[in-house]
Amino acid sequence: MPTWYQTALLRLAEESSGMQNIRQYLETLMLWQQSIPTPKGYAYGSITEFLLKHGKEYPSQPLNPEELKAVEDLFDLHSKPQRHCYYNSQQMATGHMKLTYVEGLAVSHTIGMPFPHAWNAINGKVVDTTWRHANGGRAILGTYPKDMAYFGVPISTKSIVKLWCATGQSYAFLDMPINEYMFRKPYDPEATEHLPPEFVDEWRQAHKETKRRRKKAF
Repeated sequence: MPTWYQTALLRLAEESSGMQNIRQYLETLMLWQQSIPTPKGYAYGSITEFLLKHGKEYPSQPLNPEELKAVEDLFDLHSKPQRHCYYNSQQMATGHMKLTYVEGLAVSHTIGMPFPHAWNAINGKVVDTTWRHANGGRAILGTYPKDMAYFGVPISTKSIVKLWCATGQSYAFLDMPINEYMFRKPYDPEATEHLPPEFVDEWRQAHKETKRRRKKAF
């Protein structure tokens, strides 16, 4: 049986659409989470708090000819694997200097409630190679259907490179376990680095400890 806040969120999703849906979703979650104190040594206590403070809307707007050419020259733009938004978008950002990696929440007509998602932006305009289901099988390039919305924060390409070098794979920055590092200091959208200096050493040490425990267990 759904809890009271799950029921409230589902009702909001039914009664609202697009950006209003996302904002109401976050505000409702915050009502439930506001009694939970922010851990010592952290700037944010939850993803909800972080997005309410720093998230911004990425509205539907057409790419100009220069932006469109820059994006359409990319390989396999309309055939990226589904359900791999973090990998797809991080790969795109590291492979094209004009693209920014963005992470947050999005809504589509096939997913009524706001859903954790990652996409790219070029001059603040959406480039989404993963949610092609919402656009007739084609990547979203600037404009998208009216019942969709994107709300998130840009994360630097340098941070993606650091993440990949340390972990060997893509992770969501705003979810566990990476948000443990992301939320230690106040977020600056203009920063070239969004992971703390100690991230690589701490991650590798934790990985070694995990391997040691597994080896001992078997």
